[in-house]
Amino acid sequence: MHLLAAYESMGGEVVMHRRVDRFYDLTDEDLDYFGIRKLYPQDLNSFRRPIHVFVWVDRWPVFIC
Repeated sequence: MHLLAAYESMGGEVVMHRRVDRFYDLTDEDLDYFGIRKLYPQDLNSFRRPIHVFVWVDRWPVFIC
């Protein structure tokens, strides 16, 4: 499968933005994520965008710009 097709099959940019935002929201809201949350600075906004363009497809990192 072409990498862009795989990205689109996962929902594309809109879904990936939602997934990433949900992940970071959970790190702030759920104590189960405390171990992960303490690895990041207090302001998570600088981390949200870079991860939006980085996804894993079949165990390989793929950058979508």
